[in-house]
Amino acid sequence: TPAAVLVLMATANILIDNSLGASTLGTQVLSMLLLLLFLAPAGRTLSLDAVIASRRPQNRVIRWMHWLSGEPGQDRLLLAKLAALSAYACLCLYSVTWHFHDDAWMSGLAISWVLLLPGSNPKLYWLAQDVYQWAPALYVEFTRLSLYGMMVWYILVLVGIFMGRYIRAFVIYWGLAFFLISAFVLPLSFLGYYELIFWFALFATGGALGARHTQPLAVLFDDRCNLCDRTVRTLAWLDLFQRLEFRPVRRNGELLARHGISLEQGLTDLVGIDHSGRIYQGYDLYFTLARRLILLWPAVPLLWLGQVMRIGPVVYRWIAERRTKLFGVCEFSTIPDRYVRQGPTLSVAGAPRLGSAASAVVLTLLVLEAAFLVRLPVTSTTGETPLGQWSKQIFGSSPLAFGIGKINVF
Repeated sequence: TPAAVLVLMATANILIDNSLGASTLGTQVLSMLLLLLFLAPAGRTLSLDAVIASRRPQNRVIRWMHWLSGEPGQDRLLLAKLAALSAYACLCLYSVTWHFHDDAWMSGLAISWVLLLPGSNPKLYWLAQDVYQWAPALYVEFTRLSLYGMMVWYILVLVGIFMGRYIRAFVIYWGLAFFLISAFVLPLSFLGYYELIFWFALFATGGALGARHTQPLAVLFDDRCNLCDRTVRTLAWLDLFQRLEFRPVRRNGELLARHGISLEQGLTDLVGIDHSGRIYQGYDLYFTLARRLILLWPAVPLLWLGQVMRIGPVVYRWIAERRTKLFGVCEFSTIPDRYVRQGPTLSVAGAPRLGSAASAVVLTLLVLEAAFLVRLPVTSTTGETPLGQWSKQIFGSSPLAFGIGKINVF
């Protein structure tokens, strides 16, 4: 993974896109995602690297790549996100300084025109035209404020996350709205989707994504049922962030008694108990598990539909009552009294070693960001300052390795 990421970063914008004559902002955002993956570092859990490392832990290539990229950790992940966001902020600063010299933007009318034209708003131009016909002054003022808000967002996209709760919320949710419009309203091909994935990687949080603000959900199961045993092992494999703990019902009588659950209930259904003492059973538990485990999120709409139509609980009950006949029984489950998914966890004590290659990438990023920022069109869009010309001669298009380049598209 680290080798593939570095090669793709080094070639995607500078070599591949240029040779095809198809340089796009989408590929630039892709490079920023690759930067985040490299610095995280990715490739330790759901990857071919992880499979090879589990089967051949002493493999020299795997050990060498892990040595280069360093160990994962919470501080390390924060640094990776900050580095990727700083690269995107360079694009935004270039865009906003360019627009400072554009009469259409400074007058606040650029978005007004974009939304009214079928070429730039093919899906909803008719709605914009209807609103404009109904209340032209309201339409113009609303789009004007939206454009000025956009320019403020460009400037705050990096520094705003350090300026308190409300400005941070503005940066995150304005960006989310902008990317949703880019993906589903404007004809920008894959750009909006790349940006949504980028924003999700930066700011999505919660228990399903590894946050530790709640205790694991305890799941009690019949430890002499083959289906229950397989179900537990499957759920444990899907539980990337140890959000669940599994307890064989016959070996956890004290926990059952403490929450008023009979042994018969534990043998009839899977039973879940959260940290507040709330109890989930049967189909309701499966629905809760799907919402808690990110890999099961695609099943949430189907489970919700089954719940609304009352088909899901009926099918679950039919299988639950016949599970031992259909799948057999086992003498004794090999799952221990308290079982959680075994896998790598993020270190929280101290800053983990960054790794030689990762340190070099961060240093290179800082140098190339500085080399790019001195080229911003602060005075005009046609001429460059002597410092900008010197930077261009020395570094050329090197910042494009991190997706940082000149743009004038939004």
